[in-house]
Amino acid sequence: MEMLALRNLHDVPSLIVGHSVFSAEGLSDTKTTFQGTEGSQKGESRNSASGDILATTINLASPLPDANGMVHTQRPGRYSSEDVTCFAAEVVQGALRNQQLGSLLGLQTASGAVLGSISESVLGTTKKERKRLIPITDLEDARIPHLSSSFASELHPCYEAVRKECEQWILDITRPSSAQAQSFLLDCQLPRLVCHCLPGVAEHALPRLVQTAKMISWLLIADDEDDDPRKMGSDYMATSNRAHSVMAILYGSKSISEPWHDSQAAENSATLKAERRVLDAFRQLWAEIQPSMSLTLRARFVSSMAAYLDSLKIQAAFRRANYIPDVHFYMDIRRQTSFMYPAFVLGEYVIGDDLERSLYRDPLLANLENLTVDFANLCNDVVSCRQEANEGDYFNLPSILYIKQEKSFSPLTFQDAINITTSITGDLDNRITLLQEHLENAYSSHSGMHTYIKVLLNSMSGCLTWFLESGRYNTTLSRNSTLQ
Repeated sequence: MEMLALRNLHDVPSLIVGHSVFSAEGLSDTKTTFQGTEGSQKGESRNSASGDILATTINLASPLPDANGMVHTQRPGRYSSEDVTCFAAEVVQGALRNQQLGSLLGLQTASGAVLGSISESVLGTTKKERKRLIPITDLEDARIPHLSSSFASELHPCYEAVRKECEQWILDITRPSSAQAQSFLLDCQLPRLVCHCLPGVAEHALPRLVQTAKMISWLLIADDEDDDPRKMGSDYMATSNRAHSVMAILYGSKSISEPWHDSQAAENSATLKAERRVLDAFRQLWAEIQPSMSLTLRARFVSSMAAYLDSLKIQAAFRRANYIPDVHFYMDIRRQTSFMYPAFVLGEYVIGDDLERSLYRDPLLANLENLTVDFANLCNDVVSCRQEANEGDYFNLPSILYIKQEKSFSPLTFQDAINITTSITGDLDNRITLLQEHLENAYSSHSGMHTYIKVLLNSMSGCLTWFLESGRYNTTLSRNSTLQ
């Protein structure tokens, strides 16, 4: 496993936030978090694929000509991965295709040998053995520091109604195998996350709030497999197959190809039946949502989902190869794998406004989105890293800081790495506060933007509250209990 040592771990907070925010005095730095994309600086849409996606959503049935002018009856699968030997090239092309992936500094500086090693691992029939890289004693001694947000956490007053609408739908999709599993799933309170992030939605928009709560719950259910190295989290091909299926649904395809050649085996496979059930739920939900979206909003949602799914494939390949990315690369990929950008588009859908013209002409608004995502992601890393590392999953910032540290007379403990990550969240919180004040003054006469800024701030505090409340992250274990 190649490890790229960090120069100075104590400089990590400035390493991250230095690339993610504006200058305090002038508020004029147009670099978005680790991105600084040309499109953001010019006020263009952050995703160059959205124009193509928009054209596709307008006329899904039209056959498309290829580069040679030949017309094909079926659109090629842009997000499928039939030829995994092209993994490295696909990742680079995916990064270029999705400006939301930004300038992947870690990817651009990675050597050919590193990408080749990852590609070989993807092609292999067995995964590399996962080695314990953090001593169990370090994990047992680690505790969660105090995490806080400057913005009050609120809960939508109709939460109970939303919960009742969503819970049976969630159980129908997941079909827990036991009463204990069902109890745990309900303790996770998946719909509560959306009601924390969108507490001010008007009562007339309740149907859209329920739809969004279901969509985010669906993504969280899928994330349980996508983020678990023992399941799809380190299976590049399975992740690619699901990505292909989801994109096919978003593009409007009524049939999904399955990686099974024996139809009887497919029919009898419990795993495949469960996967079909999950995808069918996504298809039905998308069929409810997309007719009420404007064409541009629909295109941006599909575009943001494409970036999310591309990042999941990169993450799965890295996990399969047991490759620990550097901080830059991790933050690039982590920003997309949390599916918060699709959630922001759904936020626009719920509040009933399409803010594309305002959102993508102002790089400071893009900064606010990115800082909000980074804050939520790093808070999530803090509350979940101990259990993840115990299971051999080091795709979180504390683990990366610990593993990548240079040898010294006073090495960092895992607790030190958690504390550094926590300090970064505090710095992000301070900068978000400063940026919020500037933007609210700049958009004092734009009620839609005021509402959207509030959505971002509520998402920041709401995610943190949910991480600490939900049974999904078992923060009691992270604080007090013994690891096995």
